[in-house]
Amino acid sequence: MEVGDGGAEGFVKNFRFLGGLSYVEVGIRDESVISRFPSGREYELGEKVCVCFKPEDVKLFKYPDEGLKEALRID
Repeated sequence: MEVGDGGAEGFVKNFRFLGGLSYVEVGIRDESVISRFPSGREYELGEKVCVCFKPEDVKLFKYPDEGLKEALRID
């Protein structure tokens, strides 16, 4: 899989419709990206896709040192 100016190649790990929106989880290298967009096209698990986005539309978060499960735990 290549990452470059044209986007990042990946594969569909998960796909679902929720109301008028579709959610696609795309595996890129050892990471995942989740895309949300208006429903209209279905994707097959394992299907090759290219993820493209505008830099100003991206939100990045530092991965918690204690791990995501621990960081999201509710006591």
